[in-house]
Amino acid sequence: MAFAAFLVLTSAALHLLGCVLSGFVQEGLVLLPVVGLYAVLAFFLWRQSRTIAYVVFIFMLIGSLGSWIASGGINLIPTWIYLAIALIDLVCAIVLFGVLWRSWHSTRVIEGR
Repeated sequence: MAFAAFLVLTSAALHLLGCVLSGFVQEGLVLLPVVGLYAVLAFFLWRQSRTIAYVVFIFMLIGSLGSWIASGGINLIPTWIYLAIALIDLVCAIVLFGVLWRSWHSTRVIEGR
């Protein structure tokens, strides 16, 4: 889960970069609360919280889709920022899926289900 925490922090850094590159206009300021939320979530992922991993998995799926959709319009934030966020969030969701699937599957095998 440490790698997933690193990916969440990378996504937070890209959100912050998008806010700065937009010149702190309204579109960029929408990204600012995500920076704080992702930093907190990354901390709990780093501490191996499985419950938070489920939450982050959903957030990363929603975030990658939202960033992909936002990249298609006329924006004050560069398109490559949105595409990078979408890619990082998708990779993080895939990593978390693997971590959660392995831990769930190994628990079921041990219990004999």
